Amino acid sequence: MPYESWDEVNEAIRGIEPRVTLAQANLIAEWADGMDADEVDNVWAAAIARFKELYEVQDGQWVKREEAEAAEFMFAELGEGRPVEVLRVGEFIARDGREVAVTDEDLDAFVANFEANAAGQDVPVDVDHQRGEAAGWVTRVWRDGERLLATVDWNDLGQQLVGDRVYRYLSASLNVAKKMIRSISLVNFPAVKGLAPVELSEGVYGWAEAGLVDRIVRAIREVFSGQGEGTRGHGDQGTREFGEQDEQGEETMTEEELRRLREEIRAEMEAELAEKEQTMAELREQVRAEVEAELAEAVKRRAELAEFAAEVCGDEAEFGLSADPEEVIDFLAGLPEEQVEAAQTMLKSKVVDFSERGSSRDGRGGKKELEEPYADQLRMWLDSGMDMGEWFKVNADIVGGMEEYDLSEFEEGD
Repeated sequence: MPYESWDEVNEAIRGIEPRVTLAQANLIAEWADGMDADEVDNVWAAAIARFKELYEVQDGQWVKREEAEAAEFMFAELGEGRPVEVLRVGEFIARDGREVAVTDEDLDAFVANFEANAAGQDVPVDVDHQRGEAAGWVTRVWRDGERLLATVDWNDLGQQLVGDRVYRYLSASLNVAKKMIRSISLVNFPAVKGLAPVELSEGVYGWAEAGLVDRIVRAIREVFSGQGEGTRGHGDQGTREFGEQDEQGEETMTEEELRRLREEIRAEMEAELAEKEQTMAELREQVRAEVEAELAEAVKRRAELAEFAAEVCGDEAEFGLSADPEEVIDFLAGLPEEQVEAAQTMLKSKVVDFSERGSSRDGRGGKKELEEPYADQLRMWLDSGMDMGEWFKVNADIVGGMEEYDLSEFEEGD
């Protein structure tokens, strides 16, 4: 599991007519694996029955019933399988600079090739297009109008990156020629603009929880049809008992039972939505408080840095640093907090105190004297008729530049 080729598929699934796709076979097998063998006589038969409850044959292929699609999307919004948006119709610039046009037909082809496992492996969700550790695995893709949606089985890494909002969007890596999704990446700057940000759901329902979902599907089907499969017309309502079988041997529901089921499901959904709304309200309040605290701390820190910049910058400042105060503030604000104090000490230590030098009392203009034995070497050089500038060029790696020194005594000696 999952099946990688048709030869690996369970015999019970291979007996379904018409033949299911490899992705559908994996879906049935996943349902069977999730059932309790102590409670279900034949998990494969039960899983196949559920598949036929949710899918129907159209043009020789199994496709999801409209009401099942609606129920799945509704519960995906509440559960861990919340859909993510990975692509849409339009023209885009790929990472390599190529112009790529995506049409409705392209989206259908991407879906079909995903279900056929054209990639030859599960499709990963990686990070920043780096083909390394996966943050999750794509379990399903489908087209919703002009958008390509997917559900992702997030692992701990993916839940952390998305939950902490380290990454907010998805970007699909495509084989445009073969209409195949190679991978999907968590990114912050997707090539396809306008995609919905990735969210993790707070809900408790998932599509894999068969009990309530199957009941929802049945209820929605009754609502869509106005008269459920095997349910009698209006004049005969209530005449058939729940659990009684129709001519095809399928259990039916009376309208009263259907009404109670709708009310029960509605109550459960309203309770879940109310709990979710309360959770989201508490989360918004928590985030608001954290953001306000962070903003207050940022304002306080910048005020402290502005005070330091005023202390060290400008001709009238205590240390006379020749720099724009705003540049100093931005520089310090960009450092980790533990490095700011060390940087402030360094800035102070590197500033020339013009009260002691600049126009110095000894007339050297703040320049230093050439120390011995270099002064003797320079005198000998000049006595031999050589140029002072040439000596500094030869010895620049040792003594530095000529402009750093008070050379008045040598010039007078010339």
